[in-house]
Amino acid sequence: MTGPRLGNSYIIAEVGSCHERLLETAREMIRHAGDKEKDTQLRIRLFPDAVKFQYFHSGKAVAVHRKALQFEEMYERYRLPLEWLPMLQKEAKEIGLDFMCTTYLEEDIQVVAPYVDMFKIASFEAMNRKFIEAHLKYHKPIIISTGLLTSDELLRLVAIRAEVGYDKIKILHCVSTYPCPIEEIHLSVITRYGLDGFSDHTANPVMGALAYMAGARIFEAHIRTRKTPKDNPDYPHALGPDELLDYVTNIRTAEVALGNNLKQTQPGEAMYRQYMS
Repeated sequence: MTGPRLGNSYIIAEVGSCHERLLETAREMIRHAGDKEKDTQLRIRLFPDAVKFQYFHSGKAVAVHRKALQFEEMYERYRLPLEWLPMLQKEAKEIGLDFMCTTYLEEDIQVVAPYVDMFKIASFEAMNRKFIEAHLKYHKPIIISTGLLTSDELLRLVAIRAEVGYDKIKILHCVSTYPCPIEEIHLSVITRYGLDGFSDHTANPVMGALAYMAGARIFEAHIRTRKTPKDNPDYPHALGPDELLDYVTNIRTAEVALGNNLKQTQPGEAMYRQYMS
C-alpha cells in the first residue's frame, strides 16, 4: 500500500453514504479521519491510512445492475457527484491519507482511476472476473471483499489472486449483514483461507483488534459523524468519531502487543533475573 506506515496494519475509513451528499460533510469526515493531534504513550498512529468513498454515475444504472430496482431512489439520493472526486482526493492527500473509491459499474472504473491509490471491489462484484480484470489494466492494487461468498467461491477468488499476483489483489473477509452480529463474524475464516484482511460491518470498536489477532492486516470500517441521521443506510454499521479512535487504537495496540514470536527476557523484567533460583 502507498500511504505512510508505522506498522504492518493498514486501516481504511469508509465514508459510504454518511456524507449525506454534502460536500463539506465529506471533507469534514476526511479531516477527522486524518486528525494527527491524537497521541498515545505507545506512540502508535491513531488515525487510518486511507479514506474511501463510493462512486457510480447513475443510481438507476446500479439498481439495474444489482437487479434491485427498489433501491434506485436511495442510490441516487446518496450518489457522489463526479466533480467531488478531485476535491476529495486533494483533501485526503493534504493530510497524508490514501484515497480510495469503490465503483460497481465497469464504465465507471476509468472515471475513478486517475484519483485513487488503489481500487476496492465490493462483495457483490467479487465473483465477476471480467470486472476484476477491468481494474487490473490500471496497474494499481485491488482490494476485494468477500461477503455473501460460499467456501467454493472464496477458493476460486483465492486462486485468481494466486494467478494474478499477491501484490496485485488483496482479499478481505467480510459478512454482508448490516450491522453484522458477532455470531456471524467467524474471524477464523481469515486464517483458514489465508486472507489479507477484514471488512467490518459490526460497528464494534474491538472487532478490528480481534481480526488482527486472527491474521488480518488490512481493515475496512464504515465511519459517520455525530450529526449523521439515524435513517442513513450506513448509520447502523458505522463508527462514530470516538469509536473510530478506539477502533484504530485497538488495532495498533494489538499490533504492538503481538510483537514477535521469540521468547526472551524483556528489558522490564531483566532486573528480576537475579532472584531466579
